[in-house]
Amino acid sequence: MSGTFGHTRHLVARKEHRCEECGRKIAPGEKYDRHAGKWEGDFFTNVACGHCATLRRMANDVDDFYFECYFGGLGEWVSESYPEANAGDFTADLWLARAVRDFRSNWRKSDGTLLDLPDTWLEATA
Repeated sequence: MSGTFGHTRHLVARKEHRCEECGRKIAPGEKYDRHAGKWEGDFFTNVACGHCATLRRMANDVDDFYFECYFGGLGEWVSESYPEANAGDFTADLWLARAVRDFRSNWRKSDGTLLDLPDTWLEATA
């Protein structure tokens, strides 16, 4: 039996982890997502910082060919598919552009401090 399944947990780090999307260290106390499952007969886990997890959800909302469970592919999506992505309205496009800019800066301000978790346009307009 080779069923495909997966489950995402939204957690707060108790120890240091490494984000499999942007590569930065997730410090204790930071929010992150852990996804575990089985795909094509293989078990897997994936850890994404809260910042990258939010951007993955944004990408999933605007790109019919991006799947939120496409783990480890966010950098590729930002480089190749984001330029064609269209969220449908100015506010959503602006939120997405800011999140992509922040992803490219490794979620850090110019002084090196970590940015706050990005809101999605869905949360901001709710």
